Amino acid sequence: MTKTERQYVTKLNSEMPEFTGTPTEVEMKIAMYVYLKLGKSKTFDEKWFFANRAERQKMRKVNKKEKKNLDLIIKKRKLVCLTISSLYARLLKDFGLKCKTENLYDHDEHMSNIITLSNGEKLVVDLQKDLEYIQTKSKTQNFGYIYRNGLLTGKKLSDEELFELHKSCGYVEKEEDYMDARIKEFSKKVEGLEADEVLEKILFDRSLKGYQKDIGYIELLKHYTRIIHKVAPKMDKTKIHSCNCYRKVSGEKGTDEKEYIMCFYSIVDDKVKAYMYSNIGKCFKPIELETFAKLEKDGLFIGKNPQEDGAVLLRKYINKAVEESIKKKHMEDYKRNTLSHIERE
Repeated sequence: MTKTERQYVTKLNSEMPEFTGTPTEVEMKIAMYVYLKLGKSKTFDEKWFFANRAERQKMRKVNKKEKKNLDLIIKKRKLVCLTISSLYARLLKDFGLKCKTENLYDHDEHMSNIITLSNGEKLVVDLQKDLEYIQTKSKTQNFGYIYRNGLLTGKKLSDEELFELHKSCGYVEKEEDYMDARIKEFSKKVEGLEADEVLEKILFDRSLKGYQKDIGYIELLKHYTRIIHKVAPKMDKTKIHSCNCYRKVSGEKGTDEKEYIMCFYSIVDDKVKAYMYSNIGKCFKPIELETFAKLEKDGLFIGKNPQEDGAVLLRKYINKAVEESIKKKHMEDYKRNTLSHIERE
């Protein structure tokens, strides 16, 4: 065990509650505690999330090397499924639990974890998929699938058991503490409203901002996408849309990196209301369509790629707004010149 690993494990151990119960119950609580702690401190790397196949191929080689360097992935904040599952498996072993990383899906190379409890039972957990839920204090969705004879055979934990497990780790005290409860309560506030009103309330409602301050980009994006889908399913992708813009910035090694900027917008009666996320204020701010065109000239790229659905549609309305603005200016100039001519006469 390296010095960095020892310090990390010591810190986790010092903050861990005194768990009680049967040996397997204690193991489950330790596994969940480490799961939640990592889930709060790591985020899903947006470079991987937005990458195309060729880009992922290059990144995959780097990630395979990084997973062997535990000190590096302990210090890094942005990880992918391979590195975060490797870190989780190693930490559980440091706490005396049996855990390994495994590719459980033939169609991709996604890595999960299989925990073997002292009673022989095997459980599947997927921390990368639960990052968005942990950082918004929602019910975890990917902890505790039963693994038997090489297959996932359903969930082990009921909602009640999951709550008790979360409570024992200090994650929540009561059911109302979950973001899920806030979203359910919020949905009543937007019944019968138009899409533009729904989106505005979602982005500015304080109860839905109850996520950790350093939430990751992908986790925040998924948080608001999930809310929109839950409270306005018929408006999702028909009247309410998202678009991931970015700027090119200099990376640690002098290479170009992408700094992503989240955007949501609504379309009602052919009128667009758009909002961009501000990293400075940590909140969404309204933005005029003509402003997008100005920001483009200053280096903003609209869409993670030009083909992104939300970007294609938004650009259509930006172009329309710019054309109307030019026509309006020409008309105002014409009226002004005409008036000036008449006055001279």
